[in-house]
Amino acid sequence: MALRRRPRGLAPAVVGSLALVLAACGASSAISPDLSAPATSITPNACDLLSDSDAGTAMAAPSAASSSGSSGAGGAASATPTADVKHVYSVTKMSLGGTKQVGQCVWTNATGAEVIALVIPNTQLSTLADYTAGATKVGAAYIQQSGTRGFVSVQHGSAVIAITLVLDADSATRTARLADLARTASGAAIPSVTAAPSTSAATSSSAVASGPGQQVSGQTASAKVKETDQLQFSPTSVTVKAGQVLEWDNTGQIAHNVTFDAYSSISSDTMNGGDTYQVKFTQPGTYQFHCTFHPGMEGTVTVQ
Repeated sequence: MALRRRPRGLAPAVVGSLALVLAACGASSAISPDLSAPATSITPNACDLLSDSDAGTAMAAPSAASSSGSSGAGGAASATPTADVKHVYSVTKMSLGGTKQVGQCVWTNATGAEVIALVIPNTQLSTLADYTAGATKVGAAYIQQSGTRGFVSVQHGSAVIAITLVLDADSATRTARLADLARTASGAAIPSVTAAPSTSAATSSSAVASGPGQQVSGQTASAKVKETDQLQFSPTSVTVKAGQVLEWDNTGQIAHNVTFDAYSSISSDTMNGGDTYQVKFTQPGTYQFHCTFHPGMEGTVTVQ
């Protein structure tokens, strides 16, 4: 496994001068009591979009879900225990045509699955090309898949709601559950999904299975890229030679990932604070990567 992990979950902390605030949004939030409440300027509150039960149902293993009743192709459970479901609220800043404050809620369970909901205020989904380009349109929602992650975005009044589901399941299961989550969170007209995403979307994610390199672990890196709580890759552009190893380090507390849209074989799983991820590049070229959790968090690697 190319990823070195600390225990799952987001550690409670107050991070840095850019005022990342982690705050309680319910009795199940295991965080410090001295942190601020959710920002009133960011509505709706990301942690009010879904209940622990909603998130727990989406994060349930497919076999467990199908055994307790299902809806749609994903086998979403009608009743899922929530004793192991925890969530944490955060407010941070991101650049989307100007600096915006963004509300985020992250739900986790004991299996390591995650539901991550973002509320981006005063934004139109039509302006977020990363959220819609290449996505499968399901009613009012746009759904994408990458590795073990699925992503759905939907307009909600003057805000955009974006939800990521990290779950080890087939893409049809994640797609069905994402549609259910988006419908619950937004109240928008989103039909139940009973089939996998379109073949064109599936083809684009598997077109180059081998990719320009391979995941490695424990090797000496020729260059490193930091993933920060300011929602940036640092540096945003890096150059290595063919045969060298590039390492990404999550130096903060917010979960990120490294996604190469055309190369799923070298895209990372979710990286929590302290995680590292390495790729040994073998094919010269220029390759773009981004974090699917945070629009605008992008980088480029040039292999000589």
